[in-house]
Amino acid sequence: MKCGFEGCERNAVSKGYCDKHYRRLLKHGDVNGRGLRKVDEGNPVERFHKKYEINNDGCWIWTGSTRPNGKGVLYPRHSVGDKSVGAHRFSYELANGKIPDGMYVCHKCDTPLCVNPDHLFIGTHHDNMKDMVDKQRSFVGRGENKKGLAKLTNEQANEIRQSTLSQSKLGKIYGVAQTTIGRIKRGVSY
Repeated sequence: MKCGFEGCERNAVSKGYCDKHYRRLLKHGDVNGRGLRKVDEGNPVERFHKKYEINNDGCWIWTGSTRPNGKGVLYPRHSVGDKSVGAHRFSYELANGKIPDGMYVCHKCDTPLCVNPDHLFIGTHHDNMKDMVDKQRSFVGRGENKKGLAKLTNEQANEIRQSTLSQSKLGKIYGVAQTTIGRIKRGVSY
């Protein structure tokens, strides 16, 4: 017997559906996998205003669904019909109108989950990166200047550069990998 979902050619395993559609039915209550919206949730604007809490800094902290960005930081997501958009972008457009193509919605408050339109501004990727550097939130720098992530001091790095010992011996002495020693010797780090 084939799956009861229109267009699916898989074999049915339970309740007339294939494994994929049966799991959607169990998880979402709907074989389309979109879930069933509660009648009281209303339109996207009403739903949006129910999904944040205001903190002492005036940030509207998103409590709805999130998705990690490329760096693993969770960013707010908001559904508008069948589409999921950034909640901060939705908030900005709601307050200020359409976002020009290719532009970013950046945070003045540096809180990724904030959706307060007063804390958001439009900028290019370059503007966003410059803002990050100006606020000293980037990992710019080498050695000790790299936000406390360095395992060695700049003085130790100078000692390593001047040493004639092998990289593996230096790695054991300083408690770092041989590749770290090689990077110091080549001037790539520190």
